Amino acid sequence: MISFDVVIPTGGSPTNLQSILNLHAPEGTMLNFFVVTDKPPATFAAAKGANVKVVQSGGAGASAARNAGVEAGSGDYILFIDDDVIPSPSLIESYRLAIERWPDAVGFVGLTRLPDPVNSFERGVVASDILTFQGIAKTHQTVSWGVTANLLVRRVAMGPVRFSQDFPRHGGGEDIDFCLRIVKHTGKRFLSVPEAVVEHPWWHNGSRQYKRFARWAYGDSRLPAMYKEYRYRNFPNMSEAAVLGALAFAVAGVLEPRLIYGVGYAILAACLIEFAADSIRCHRRGMGSGRTGVEAALVRLSNELGRVAGNLSRGHVAGFSERFDYFTTGESIAYERRAAAGKLLVFVVGLSIFLLILVHG
Repeated sequence: MISFDVVIPTGGSPTNLQSILNLHAPEGTMLNFFVVTDKPPATFAAAKGANVKVVQSGGAGASAARNAGVEAGSGDYILFIDDDVIPSPSLIESYRLAIERWPDAVGFVGLTRLPDPVNSFERGVVASDILTFQGIAKTHQTVSWGVTANLLVRRVAMGPVRFSQDFPRHGGGEDIDFCLRIVKHTGKRFLSVPEAVVEHPWWHNGSRQYKRFARWAYGDSRLPAMYKEYRYRNFPNMSEAAVLGALAFAVAGVLEPRLIYGVGYAILAACLIEFAADSIRCHRRGMGSGRTGVEAALVRLSNELGRVAGNLSRGHVAGFSERFDYFTTGESIAYERRAAAGKLLVFVVGLSIFLLILVHG
């Protein structure tokens, strides 16, 4: 008998909670559900059953909520899942089969699948590649981490590792850190189970908002210093270039007032370069261009600005060229450097031309 603790952190208005609680326990398995919340238990009157428990989290954020769910249970495996996903009816069975095949695995990463995009914002999010790790189970057999919308961890392998509360309370980087510490603790990577599927709806019904992507990077900005083996240096991205360029022109404007106009130009140039680059990239990949490219650029810029803000909030100026290898294999570093170098070259040339025109014009 394999026992699963299903840990479901929720802010109090879960949209698909019942579909999770209705998960079927296939033969040879036992399910216990832990709905973790900072709301009064009465809020979850519908979450009833001998195998359902409402756990108070204390309101300290996503990490604390997941830790509370872990401590409340004692199952062989812990399934972390978001309260807004719709799990496949065969989710537990898919994981059970994987466990039988690899009983010594530290854990498994399932497939978190978003609906096909239907508007320019959703298409831009997909085109930005920011959702790569939601679908990583389709492309990599082993991974170092997975998103906690659909992540199964063996309790014995997890040992004393818990989610760190050094990350933003609403999430961002804590799932990566949690998984990497398990990998370091055990010397083993997670295995992918692409058959273990949950459907994740678009946040805010697909309406345009970028704060989430900035928050992810704000938390992720801690990772390079924590995991130096996965840290590398890169050319400034366009958000960093805009900040550095604007700062340089602001300082120069003290001596030559006309140069103060360069502050706005630096910001505008960075945005235009990002828009153009993403439009070209979308066109080459057959994902359209125009509005899709602009939306993809806005997603990437908001994500990069979140990283800049995270580093500045800690006074970590060196973070302006610091990057984290999310794949932990080095497979994407060369591409990232080429892309950043090309954009920066265009940015520097553009600023130089502007400066010459301003001084001699």
